[in-house]
Amino acid sequence: LLCVLIFIFASAQGPEPPCESPQLQGGFSVIEEDTDSHERKLFYACDDGLKPAVEGWWGTATCQNRTWIPTPQCIDANACIAPEIPNAKYTKSPNGWHEEGHKIRVTCIDGYEDRNHLAIAQCVNGNWTSMPVCERDVHACGPPPKILNAVIIKQVFQKVFLDNSEVEYACEDGYTSNTGAIQKSYCVFGNWTAVSECSGTGATSGHTTSTGGNKVPNVVEKTLKYLKYQCMVCNSDGSWSDPPTYNFCIVDTSRYRNLENIGIQYIKSGDHQEFQCTRSYDTSYGYCEDRQMTFGRCKYRHKLFVICTSKYLMLQLISSGQTD
Repeated sequence: LLCVLIFIFASAQGPEPPCESPQLQGGFSVIEEDTDSHERKLFYACDDGLKPAVEGWWGTATCQNRTWIPTPQCIDANACIAPEIPNAKYTKSPNGWHEEGHKIRVTCIDGYEDRNHLAIAQCVNGNWTSMPVCERDVHACGPPPKILNAVIIKQVFQKVFLDNSEVEYACEDGYTSNTGAIQKSYCVFGNWTAVSECSGTGATSGHTTSTGGNKVPNVVEKTLKYLKYQCMVCNSDGSWSDPPTYNFCIVDTSRYRNLENIGIQYIKSGDHQEFQCTRSYDTSYGYCEDRQMTFGRCKYRHKLFVICTSKYLMLQLISSGQTD
């Protein structure tokens, strides 16, 4: 009986109503039934001086929930379709295209940078000019390495991490490391700082090992000159001291085309530093906060120079009555 009722209900409902033929301004369309997927598809072309709002001189759309996806539309031939830029983001037009002359500001997602430093793209004669290309930052890190009996917490998986990023490892219940059940790793120059493996016996293991003394280095080799060989110390109760913190910014001036290349600079969080720009007499102030560096615009800094001449000094002495 239940099967009969379901059949009657389905028969009463009937097939889903198809999409209506669109009112296409400046073009025409043809609707066909796809015999393989049983989907209704629309094919359309536009009049002279117009083009479909998709790649190519004709467009297609599929009927989904009584709506044509994407919306068939004919646009001016000099307009531009919203570009697909890998590893980048920008404000897209809700209708999927931009008028001629329109400019978009493109920014690379975290862990990527525009090698050509072209942040603005403009629609000219139906094409985008100066399109930025976002490539992986050479100092960014891939996913942190897997550690035995540990998992990353407070962080969703991602393929690329910014330089100076940090992640936390948590040991499985019943396990710990020689730095505790929770330990941090930092992305420095494209590599993750070493952490210890989690052990259920309390034995010292992993990347950070004892050398027979009381101290265990826990820094990346390239940062030793800044961190002054900060170490973890073995306490009298057999526990380890907290690992050194890395609350500073690493600035590779070779990556900034508007700054003079003076190599890699280390700046403490909360401090600022003046950088010489490539244009003469211009400088830029950089500020470090929470391992993120912010730069001001390059501009001329007025400096006051006082020049005293013997003639000027003599006039001052005469006017004051001091002639001796």
